[in-house]
This record gives sequence, structure tokens and C-alpha cells, in this order.
Amino acid sequence: MEINMSAVLGPIVLLSLSVFLINSRLAILPRYFRATFTLVLILYLLPPRAIDTMSSPSASTLALAEAFKNRRSTHTLSDDITLPDARIQEIIHDAVKHSPSPFNYQGSRVVLLLKAEHHKFWDIAREVAQAKIPAQVFKERYEARINMFRAAYGTVLFFASGSKLKDLQTQYPLLVDHLPQWEEHMSGMLQYAVWNMLTSEGLGCNLQHYNPMVNTRVAEEWKLPADWSLKAQMVFGKPVGELREKTFEPVEGTRFFVHGV
Repeated sequence: MEINMSAVLGPIVLLSLSVFLINSRLAILPRYFRATFTLVLILYLLPPRAIDTMSSPSASTLALAEAFKNRRSTHTLSDDITLPDARIQEIIHDAVKHSPSPFNYQGSRVVLLLKAEHHKFWDIAREVAQAKIPAQVFKERYEARINMFRAAYGTVLFFASGSKLKDLQTQYPLLVDHLPQWEEHMSGMLQYAVWNMLTSEGLGCNLQHYNPMVNTRVAEEWKLPADWSLKAQMVFGKPVGELREKTFEPVEGTRFFVHGV
């Protein structure tokens, strides 16, 4: 094994010189000189990772920030993806496991539909919409969009457990009126986590709300518990064409305020 002698001897030499400066007559050198030398010694001996951490954000923080910035609603999607199904499952499993919930009651539920099962959901959405929406409205506003969503690779169905919420309301009677709203917060944070994680893997996503009109058919088709409440559907796949630029209203002074700095 080749040993980098400069990496070994460098710290030893610097440490010896520091001791010499402190204990010899050269210690009469100006205090600022000795302080500067000591700081240089410390920085030299610190691992490179420690110095990087002191001076700049970590790689994981930067990656997370980039995912936030890159996330957007991408509606035109194809099923031509290279990300393995196992990785998609891992992402959503981790998001469900680690996303926050009120009092950690963990009431989120998710059903992942891929390929033919994804197609089945959007076929159901088409059938239900045709039956419940005036024909002209369906033709103008729903048909093309449903076909567009069906062309993607998969759909994530987000639910919340009604029985878990009732248990929580029993446990915290003073918060009965607040907990349903906090349940929505829980589901929204999970949706946002999944969206960013799929975006970081190069997929495009959009969030839809064909509930409640599809609720009964969905519960029947996938044999879901009656207390599960469908909150949203996230469609994902390979982005097709130019990504739409996000636009922003001013943040400082209108949407974001700081006090105490």
C-alpha cells in the first residue's frame, strides 16, 4: 500500500513548530501572529469534509433545494420511463413511513397503480365522469385530459384513514374540530414529499382530484377499507416536450416577512 508521506509528516511538522513557538523565546512574537498560526494549524488538521461543511451547504441540502425548484405540474407524460418499479415503490414507501402526522397517528394510506392498473383507474374515471357530467362538458373539459393522464406510467392514490382519525379525536376531545384540518395537512405533506422525490428521479408529475366521484368504484375495484377517504391522485411518467416555466409573484414584502433580525 502506497503511503502519502506528506500527508503524514505535514501535521507532525506543524504541530512541532507550534509547540516550539509556544515554549521557546519566539513566544515573544506578537500575539496576533501566534493566533493566526494556530488557526492555520487547526484548519490544516481538520478533515476536508469538516471544512466544506463550515463553508457551504451539504450536497444533500443542495439536492433537496434543487428538487423543490424543479418540481412543477407536468401534464404531458408518457409511460417510457427507465426508473425501476422497485425504486418507485421504495420512494413511496419511505415517504409514507417518514412523513409527519398529528401526534404521530400515521393515518396516511397510499395505493400505487402501475401500468395496466394505472390504465384501469383512468378508465374508471372516464366511465364515472361520462355518467355524471353533461356530455358537452365532458367532451370539452374532461375527455382529452383523462386520455392524457392515462398515457402516463402510474398513479399514486392518497387516502386518509377515517377510523384512525376517530381514534385520535376520542383521545383528544378538545381538538375534535381541529383534527380534520390537520389530517389534510398530513396528506398534503405526504403528497409534496412524493412529488419532490419522484421529481428528483427525473419523472414528471401532476396532482388531480377526481374524488369524490370515483370513490365508490375505486374502493370496490381495489377492495379498500370503507373508512379510507380518497384525497388526491398523483399521475407520473416521463415528461414530454418543453417543461412549462414556473412564474412567481413577489415574495419579499408580500408573501414572506422577517422580524427580529
